[in-house]
Amino acid sequence: MEPYYYIEKKSVISKDALLKRAVANAGYCYEDMEYAVSDTGKPYFKNSSLFFNTADTKNYVAAAVFDADIGIDIEEITRKADTKRLADRFFSAAEQEYVRTHADKRYAFFRIWTRKEALLKADGIGIRLELASFDTTPDTVVFKNKSYRFTDITTDGGVICSICTRNKLLD
Repeated sequence: MEPYYYIEKKSVISKDALLKRAVANAGYCYEDMEYAVSDTGKPYFKNSSLFFNTADTKNYVAAAVFDADIGIDIEEITRKADTKRLADRFFSAAEQEYVRTHADKRYAFFRIWTRKEALLKADGIGIRLELASFDTTPDTVVFKNKSYRFTDITTDGGVICSICTRNKLLD
């Protein structure tokens, strides 16, 4: 199964409605799902093998479903942020180099930022460890002895979204 994901403007649809659409397109009935939250705060369906995650910004929402651990994060590239200071503080040396050498530094920063958040959400740990301690520049990474892969989506509206899925075949 490939991940089902959607990105929409908040003015068009709510995060819950977007998740319902993703669940339906994966062939499941959202109303049959029993929602729960893990001890670390990761939401999941208790009675299904379908995994999901959602994210939002000021103006956009995103939802994704998959048959293995999944995380999604979304950012508006135009939002105000001291990207240099944040990259120096929270990015690994390889990630800092990626941002420093990329032609579009804002895009590069938010690509790495959304990958970090998506990975932590897929793993279920949340932001509970030193962000600079792991590298998300490769498209496939091993994190806590599990293999994950990234998919990056950029919209015409200046939005970048990263989806991180567990690759059970490589574990």
